[in-house]
Amino acid sequence: MLTDGKRVSMVTIARRLAYQALWRVSEQSSFSSYLLPSYLEKESLSDRDRRLVTELVYGCLRWQGRLDWIISRFSHSPLSALEVPVLITLRLGCYQLLFMERIPASAAVKESVELAKMHGSPGSDTLVNAVLRQISRQGGSLPLPQAENDQLGYLTVAQSHPRWLVERWLERFGFGETAELVEANNLKPPLFIRVNRLKTTAEVLQRELAKEGIEVEGSRYLPDSFRVNKGRIASSRPLKEGLCYLQDEASQMVSFLVSPRPEDGVLDACAAPGSKACHLASLMENSGNIIANDIHLHRLKVLRENCRLLGADNIRVVVADFTRQPGLRHEFDRVLVDAPCTSLGRIRRSPELKWRRNPEDVVLLSGKQKALLHYSSQMVKKGGILVYAVCCWEREETEDVIENFLEENEGFRVVDPRDYLPGALHPLITEDSFLRTFPHRHDMDGFFSAVFTRGK
Repeated sequence: MLTDGKRVSMVTIARRLAYQALWRVSEQSSFSSYLLPSYLEKESLSDRDRRLVTELVYGCLRWQGRLDWIISRFSHSPLSALEVPVLITLRLGCYQLLFMERIPASAAVKESVELAKMHGSPGSDTLVNAVLRQISRQGGSLPLPQAENDQLGYLTVAQSHPRWLVERWLERFGFGETAELVEANNLKPPLFIRVNRLKTTAEVLQRELAKEGIEVEGSRYLPDSFRVNKGRIASSRPLKEGLCYLQDEASQMVSFLVSPRPEDGVLDACAAPGSKACHLASLMENSGNIIANDIHLHRLKVLRENCRLLGADNIRVVVADFTRQPGLRHEFDRVLVDAPCTSLGRIRRSPELKWRRNPEDVVLLSGKQKALLHYSSQMVKKGGILVYAVCCWEREETEDVIENFLEENEGFRVVDPRDYLPGALHPLITEDSFLRTFPHRHDMDGFFSAVFTRGK
């Protein structure tokens, strides 16, 4: 290991970046999956330090519940009484001590004390030093709750998930599947890219990626989808030039459910940042017309940038609130409602979601989803298709929304989407004709989708 001044400085920068990212996630409600790549792009870090920042940020967020449980055993003050900078610093230090064997305990403690001096109030460095030294000596020997005699403790503490969420899943899935689910949530998710057929082919893209040492393998479910097994795709030329797009398999499936034809008029009711709208444009070969709507102006900026990068020329961006009224005096062949949701199916990618969400969010978002689906449906042509999708599986946001919609809209019916999907996806369709995916069952984000047709 290098011990010159440059190496020590770089390690300090890596930990500072990790602290800054965790602070923004905590205090500014930033999302780690969006924030971290921007941090890494701005700084000139070695590969080693890029990996360290990534490991620290995602590690502290994934295992926050366990870390807090351990810290509380050695802190004289309750965690609720600690100022945010001190708690973040303690989590960083505790994670390094108990999860990262290659980092010397002395370095983990020393760097954490320095962070406390930088960001905490006077005297906080003394507290951090005392707590982390005790964790270094005794933390690894603390017995964690075991599934055999404390199922709830195992799921909340050992597997680091909030109690309210665990209790919901236990009631719905039982212990065995809930355990598989929370364990999967703590794993690093696979990285998938979608071939942008508007600019290249799968064969050409593979060759271009190989030039940069990026190894991929084809999806077992979807055409034009690749899993990245090796290499830095985020900084690659093909990604930056729009030859491909980072998008999980489950998200890509939704566009196939929409099944747009080249001549169709399509509405993407909640389109930003444009992942699905641009995929629809690719499936339509830039023909027909796509209206991409959203209410968040800052996200529409990203949508426009993605349209430009990916060469999606048949997309027009509008701003309307479809939770209040239809908003557009037009009817479409296809309408996609990829509704705002708790996003609990994406915990692997944004682990802060499990700490940020609460039971009230489920109820609040369910109401918005019902309104969105109702008003968006009024813009579907007779004989047209309406697709509802959310990246979660809570009943209030899935089955309840569907049941409410069908009760209030007699002209629509749920249809089996197998006719629109590649054959490999058929096993993912349930007996009630919904598409459901789970991280522990399918190694992809958790999604729920339903397809409706409007009677002629």
